[in-house]
Amino acid sequence: KPADETVYDRGGYLDRIEYGLKSSAMYGTKPLAKVGFTSAERCLPETGVTCDAATIDDKSFYWYDTPWDLNCKSGVDCTKSYSPSFWTRKRLTAVTTEVLQSSGGYSPVDTWTLNQRWGMADIDYQLLLDSVQHTGKSATPNITLPKVTFAYDQRANRFDIAGDDTAPFIKERLSTISDESGGQTDVTYSTAAC
Repeated sequence: KPADETVYDRGGYLDRIEYGLKSSAMYGTKPLAKVGFTSAERCLPETGVTCDAATIDDKSFYWYDTPWDLNCKSGVDCTKSYSPSFWTRKRLTAVTTEVLQSSGGYSPVDTWTLNQRWGMADIDYQLLLDSVQHTGKSATPNITLPKVTFAYDQRANRFDIAGDDTAPFIKERLSTISDESGGQTDVTYSTAAC
């Protein structure tokens, strides 16, 4: 019942992974290597929209695929939702690898920067991975490779049966990957089996 206010974690996101720790000295030593994950709000800035987390209550529309209407704040009776919902407001924007130096600090080795864009398929927005760019950071100067880019194609997301009065629910599906060395991979989907 609403008065019980049972707390749960709606969602989360990964901050880092640490390597080279022993179970006998888990917290007393620094890890030999780390992978860091950088996240941003699941919103893309545009004119009049900063995507600042503090603005989501007033501008939740711009978090297109985030079901903010299902968010239940602490201390509020959430009678609009009869069960927990699990989702996140975050999107992954970068992955960085680092190694421990003899000085005790960390030195970056590689970074992958992820760029997204909104796709519009059927009646729904869909966050699509637009590109990934790799930068080698262990050399001076850093070496940044060309972007790996992704193209999409609209496909039915469910089997459409004539007369069922239900739309096929169109979604963007990966169609082409153009890599950093000029290669291209095209994705071919088979037709429906039925």
